[in-house]
Amino acid sequence: MTLRVIAGTVLLISSVFSYAAGSDFLRIACIPETRYFSVEYKYADAEDERDGISQAEIKAQELAWKRHGYYDTTTLNYECRLPESAYRLTSTHSQSRTGEVCNIALTLKWNDEVWLDGVQVGPTCGNDVSLDSFEIWDGRRTPRKPRSMTLCVGDPGGPPGARHCEPFQPHPTQRHVQVVTQKDLEEYVAARTAAARLGPSGDSWKRDTRSLNQFLFVRYPCEFPGLQLPNDAVVHVLINGQTRELPFGIDPADSRAYVGDVFVNFPGKRVALVMVGNSGPTIWNFHWTRSTEIVAVAAMASSQLGFAGLPKGTPVFSGHFGSETACKHFSVSPGFPEYEKREVTAFTEQMYHRPADAMTHFQFRAPATVGDKAPATEYVQSKDVTVESFTTPSSALIGGKGLKKLELDGTIRKATQQDAASWLAAWKAAHPAIAKRYTVTDQELLRSIDLWMAFVIQRPFRYPTGLVGADRAVFFVPKGTSRPSGEQGHSVIYDLNTGSCFATTQSWCQPFN
Repeated sequence: MTLRVIAGTVLLISSVFSYAAGSDFLRIACIPETRYFSVEYKYADAEDERDGISQAEIKAQELAWKRHGYYDTTTLNYECRLPESAYRLTSTHSQSRTGEVCNIALTLKWNDEVWLDGVQVGPTCGNDVSLDSFEIWDGRRTPRKPRSMTLCVGDPGGPPGARHCEPFQPHPTQRHVQVVTQKDLEEYVAARTAAARLGPSGDSWKRDTRSLNQFLFVRYPCEFPGLQLPNDAVVHVLINGQTRELPFGIDPADSRAYVGDVFVNFPGKRVALVMVGNSGPTIWNFHWTRSTEIVAVAAMASSQLGFAGLPKGTPVFSGHFGSETACKHFSVSPGFPEYEKREVTAFTEQMYHRPADAMTHFQFRAPATVGDKAPATEYVQSKDVTVESFTTPSSALIGGKGLKKLELDGTIRKATQQDAASWLAAWKAAHPAIAKRYTVTDQELLRSIDLWMAFVIQRPFRYPTGLVGADRAVFFVPKGTSRPSGEQGHSVIYDLNTGSCFATTQSWCQPFN
């Protein structure tokens, strides 16, 4: 059996490890100095039968293969540690659709995130779609890992060796993580094959098969699934509205969240609502008068959305960015120009197949209200879905909240001017040529180091997610202490071990580089 091995890819074939007929290996390259990680399938055809070879000789051969980077496919539990990342690769045998236990299922984790989950790899014994190869370049100054990742997908229906290779980004945005499962892979290949065979589908919606990333990120059409709006329903669009910050988060990628109360007083009417606007993860909390019925709510925003106070079973739709719908995203400004009105109108008609009966644009300091404002005692709510039910505990470990927890745990402490001065001394010692360029005093140079959100690392930890924008931090790494794992985001790292400054944007380290 002959395979052409491509550098930096993974080729995996399903079969049971056997010295008699040949050996299946996963050949792994983990090169921290170049931030490169790759795995490939390698089949080594045996020269002769291994009958009569002692167990000691077999063990010695296994160790020899492993010493050169060849690993047994059936018992793999491998970790590749790169400067800012830890990749863990595991494999097991899995069943094909026909029930044969001979496929290799691969799981890949980056730190604590799963990127490949039980994906079958290599030529399979059944008729399943499989992953042929991948490679990862971690990247030195990449805010989100990896800098590049390439997947090659085999096609069981094509000619031998047929495959489709493309770049894959597990982090298409700061808030989302794409996970590839075996089902995803099979659906992608089937949809791509059908699109190539059938061509354009006219006005009907079908999933985007131009790339695996797009296929995973947009799974559903921009429509209210199965909604039959009553003929007498009144469609009312509410834009913006007053919100207040919550003491918890609702998005695992954002430590902040907001809630906005919505008051509906339309006696004797059935009301369908469209909620537009507000930045940041938001829960719309509904109140209505007893003679009013809310029959549906559709919403659009840039961040995660939630709907509280409504009776269980009330149809709701969220087209927020990352909701896996094919909705066109838009924003609304305080001036609400004509082109924004057209976008709101198009979204409303897409949801309810009719234009809005009314459209109200609120100031951010005014609660969203439909009809005349009634006394608070006249409004009711359902307890089926509460605001608190949207709590995401992991949001407490994000951004500024995550830093505060690390500080309370004693993992980090507030940095002082002396910490900055110690690093500056280490920098001057490590980079005398650069230091000689400057004629200014140390005090002038120290003014370039921002100590507002600055901390000294006391013991190893992983960066909280979301250290971007206002949650950007500064970390000093004392001598003998390692830099944190994970992604530093927009944070700046001053390492006393090397006297160097590290940042995803190197201009943030000026004038020290």
